[in-house]
Amino acid sequence: MHMPTESSSFGRKLFALYIFISVILPGGSILGINVKILTFVPLTLYGIQLLSRQREAISQVFFALMVAAVASFWLIPSLMNPFYDIWGFPQYKDVLTTLLGCLLVRLFTLDMVSREKFIRLCIYAVAFGSFLKVLLFLYSIKSGVSISDVIQRVSHVTGVVLMSVDIDGAGIRIQFPSDNVIPICVFAITALRKRLRIGALSSFLIVALFVTSSLFTFSRFIWVSTLFAFFLGMLLAEKDRMRWVYLGVAGAVTLYFISMITDLIELRFASSLATASDQVRAWQIAKLKEFFWQAPLFGHGMGSYPIHFKRSEEVFYAYEVQVLALFGEFGLVGMGLFVLLMVNYYRKAFSFSAGTSKYQFAIFLLLLNYLAAGFFNPCLLVSFSAVSYGLIFALAGMHRTEGSSSSKATFAEPLGRGFPDQTVYAR
Repeated sequence: MHMPTESSSFGRKLFALYIFISVILPGGSILGINVKILTFVPLTLYGIQLLSRQREAISQVFFALMVAAVASFWLIPSLMNPFYDIWGFPQYKDVLTTLLGCLLVRLFTLDMVSREKFIRLCIYAVAFGSFLKVLLFLYSIKSGVSISDVIQRVSHVTGVVLMSVDIDGAGIRIQFPSDNVIPICVFAITALRKRLRIGALSSFLIVALFVTSSLFTFSRFIWVSTLFAFFLGMLLAEKDRMRWVYLGVAGAVTLYFISMITDLIELRFASSLATASDQVRAWQIAKLKEFFWQAPLFGHGMGSYPIHFKRSEEVFYAYEVQVLALFGEFGLVGMGLFVLLMVNYYRKAFSFSAGTSKYQFAIFLLLLNYLAAGFFNPCLLVSFSAVSYGLIFALAGMHRTEGSSSSKATFAEPLGRGFPDQTVYAR
């Protein structure tokens, strides 16, 4: 099997740029220029070259083409409906870029070293996005411009409407699409800091950025998910001094800012805010359930939506309760195929072999947690989704927690056939 060499360094750099753009730029565009597609097209061509070097390359390419062809089955009814026709192709693009992105992550993380690099890249990219969020908030305070106006300017530059809310004159909510990756990154850096070769001070600052960014989202689900990922990572981390530093500082900061944290939680769970948010979600659930039962087997097609209930004027098929929206679009058959693709993607990464079961069960919980986010945010089939699925795949492939005697080992067996099959040899 071909192993990475210096001649493939351009491809690895292009891949890193693509991941960074996916995390930082919600729609992949800046000032009307789609920089993501400028990297995605050559990266896909390079990925095809890598795929051709795998075992049974022809059957794997055929499988990928079959997936694209089968997905187009749900595009046809949308193109025949005057309400859905303009949204069919955007949704088809989201599906294909998510699947292709997952494939690219798999091709570029063939060994333990490449997985470690990919996980570090994701952590640093999300941390940079969190840092930008803090800068925007500080700029709002310094300039006196409301955070909503600041985010509106950013939305104009990126071409994507970002979420922001001013409450009582203070910028209290700044949420980026990639914020759903924060819990996964929090787990990675707390559980695998030494494996990833991230320094103690750097890891502490990065976790602080993640927690701050999580608070800025003002999302109850992201708050709980981040806290869950932090303690899950702490349970699996090596019992060294840094572990107790994390827990000690977390406890001290919580006690010091207890009144502020209490006020923040009370504000988020205040009846006026929580009721409004929950009421909108309840309306969505009712409408989307009705929409699903109108075509339960095959759905209404890509880009479809309840005609008399649009949540977003920018993307008609986007809903916070994305899971139900997808069931309405693809039906039980389409969603069943997505589940099969996911099982095929992860089936060899999750070996649950002796000595790894606790760690891999934790990764499995992270995957379930990310899928559960689809009941609160549209994050399952969007621009950056491949980064999330790929990051969980790479984490599952690490196999061992810190302190394990075989934590440096790589897979010595194929990771699965079809999408794609690959063999990784121990270093």
